[in-house]
Amino acid sequence: MVTQNLDFTPPQRLPAGIVRLSGDFVHEVALESGAIRPINVSPSSPDFIPLAEVPPLFRRALLIPEDAGFFGHPGIDLREVPAALLTDWSRGGAARGASTITQQLAKNLFLSRDRQLGRKLQELSLTLLLESALSKDRILEIYLNVIQWGPGLFGLRPAARTYFGREPRELTPAQT
Repeated sequence: MVTQNLDFTPPQRLPAGIVRLSGDFVHEVALESGAIRPINVSPSSPDFIPLAEVPPLFRRALLIPEDAGFFGHPGIDLREVPAALLTDWSRGGAARGASTITQQLAKNLFLSRDRQLGRKLQELSLTLLLESALSKDRILEIYLNVIQWGPGLFGLRPAARTYFGREPRELTPAQT
C-alpha cells in the first residue's frame, strides 16, 4: 500500500509565470510546423469555456481515466506510480503514465515533451507551485482550455465544435 504525505511550503513570492495564471492570460503553443499559436485563456475569447459551463458528465468522463483522484490529492498522486511502473515493465516500455491533471498542465504550460528525469523533476516542482497558487477548479478550467484535443486543436470548445458541430453543453452522453 502506498500512502502519500507531501509537506510542501511554497515560497513567499511565487514565480510571475505561476501568478499570472490566476487571471486572464495568453498561452503560446509551438505547433509541429514551428509556428506559434496563441491561446487566449480569458472569457473575452470566443474559444474559452468557463468551468461552470462544462457539463458535469463531461468532467466525470475526463477525470475518471485521466486523474480520478484529482480533487483529493495535492497535485501528485503517488498511489498511481506503482501501477504505472508495473504496466510499463510488463509491456516493455512506457505504456501507462501516472501524471495528474496538474502535472499535465505544468508540462503543457511550461516544459518540453521530452521524457528526461530533469524535466520530470521540473514538472513536479511546477505542479506543487500550481497547486499552492490556484484552486482545483481553476487548474481544471485552464487545462480544459489549453490541452490539445487533436492535431492543431486546443481547448474543449474548439474541439466540440470541430468534432461534433456543437457547443460543449450540447454534447450528448455518447459524444462526451
